[in-house]
Amino acid sequence: MAHKTLVCSLVAGALCLSLLSPAIAPDAEERNLAASYLREQGIMIGDSDGKMNLDEGLTRAQLAVVLARLNGASEQIQAQQSDFALQCSFPDVPEWARPYVGYCYANGLMVGYDMGKFGAQDGVTPAAACTVILRYVDLPDTNWDYSTACQTALQMNLATEETVAKREVSRGDLAVMLYRSMGSPAFSPPDAAAVSLGSYKGNTLIVGERSLLIIGSDAGTGYSVSSSSPSILAVEQVDGNWVAVAKAPGTATATITTADGRTGNCAFTVSANSSAGSSTAQVVDLNANMAIREEIIALVNQVRRENGVSELEVNQPLMNAAQEYATKRYTWHRSREECELTFSHGYPYGIGSNLTVFTGASEETAAKTAVENWVNSPGHFQTMVDPAFDCIGIGVERYEGATYCYLFLGDPNSYNSYA
Repeated sequence: MAHKTLVCSLVAGALCLSLLSPAIAPDAEERNLAASYLREQGIMIGDSDGKMNLDEGLTRAQLAVVLARLNGASEQIQAQQSDFALQCSFPDVPEWARPYVGYCYANGLMVGYDMGKFGAQDGVTPAAACTVILRYVDLPDTNWDYSTACQTALQMNLATEETVAKREVSRGDLAVMLYRSMGSPAFSPPDAAAVSLGSYKGNTLIVGERSLLIIGSDAGTGYSVSSSSPSILAVEQVDGNWVAVAKAPGTATATITTADGRTGNCAFTVSANSSAGSSTAQVVDLNANMAIREEIIALVNQVRRENGVSELEVNQPLMNAAQEYATKRYTWHRSREECELTFSHGYPYGIGSNLTVFTGASEETAAKTAVENWVNSPGHFQTMVDPAFDCIGIGVERYEGATYCYLFLGDPNSYNSYA
């Protein structure tokens, strides 16, 4: 997705809660600025009279339209309305919204209810709004889920107490949330002297765990990182990155000090290692759907050749990890699980990933549909043709008429923060 360049700064501010300021309530100026910006970008365009109606609510179907525009997919959807409409299998979605809902569903931006309906005419609850915003900024969902989405968005200053207390959000509420998620000035912490320091695995580690420290761009160069208690939490540099290493149970604080004397802190709690240990010993047929997987690899390499990028070699650990991941049938990314799974299967470096879920495709057309979906989504396309990647793994699961496709790409020059 086009927003991925914002993710590092957002996540760095999100995962170490000790640095976060209380949620800043939007004033009329911010709301109007947000609405004007989103209208200028063609994301929220108002009614036929040009009125934004910021105090009115919006439906889940309207939210799907906004999210599709947010991801720059308007022209793509207009050109392929019938294709995206086929991705929408929900019976309660009106015809005008089906291409947008289909796009959001195929790209993991929105899902339906358990009973097989989408709730197209339902209002948007704060939890639903916060969930799609957190997915938009690619916040790994290892420390939050639907039930904690509002609290997480509050901690990131993407939502306000006033908004999450409502039964349904208004168009103005959503405008502010989107504006902040896109890196508006209102999102910045008020303490300009503080330096962003976060932990990719969060603030609670188990003895033996390692977590990449996320350092904000405000740190500049020439900074150092230290620990208040190295026997509990050590910090070390790995390939130019700072990593926290949990050594023994207890609490410790990692501190960054910049060349000009500014500091930032991230507090950790280290707990004892579980004797049970973790395992990926799930019984999975790692050779399932191999014909579709091999065709996807061929098509991805064809796209790379057409764009002047070298082909990818098949990597067996990534193939195995992708196939195990496919059996979970996720509809959006779970970054931590992806990284841990590829590492557990023997790929120690950083990865890129794409996913797409669709219905209506036969075994013969599934590979083509998957790659076309990625080609037609700017962020997914960019991942496919990124020259930094040199190897590939594909997983495919077909279940109750739906096809789940996952792509893992390996970058030997990057660091797996969950290794």
